[in-house]
Amino acid sequence: MLAALALQVGLSGQACAVAETEEAASRVRKAAAKAGALVDIQIAPFHDLPHADALFNLVILREVIASMRPYDRAACLQDVRRVLAGGGRCLIIEWAERGGLGVLFSKRFVDPVYWRSGGAERALQVEGFKPVRRLAESDGLVFIEGVRPWR
Repeated sequence: MLAALALQVGLSGQACAVAETEEAASRVRKAAAKAGALVDIQIAPFHDLPHADALFNLVILREVIASMRPYDRAACLQDVRRVLAGGGRCLIIEWAERGGLGVLFSKRFVDPVYWRSGGAERALQVEGFKPVRRLAESDGLVFIEGVRPWR
């Protein structure tokens, strides 16, 4: 997905990826190379992004925040807000909440408090993103968008 999006930024844009481990960075490098996309890949914690303030118009978090501890989740979203320009968007893509037997057979860990407190929508609102909206749900994934207000 990142490689496909990186192909869309054009000559004046920049596609960056942050991975927390070398293993994850290697997967991103391989996918970008296969697609022929130019992606700046850095290894850093998600709560300490190695980018300047207000640099990006779009940050995508795919399957990242639902499994974080509450403190790490808040720190991550605060740093995403920092690197977004005014009017920039944070798109969270995560697995839809599962109930019943689906929870028992899923290998994904999701903080249960996260779901009870409103999931990505509430997490974005708490960190100052306005407006926040659910864009879509498809193939078991949920797409949530929050906008960083202009200063």
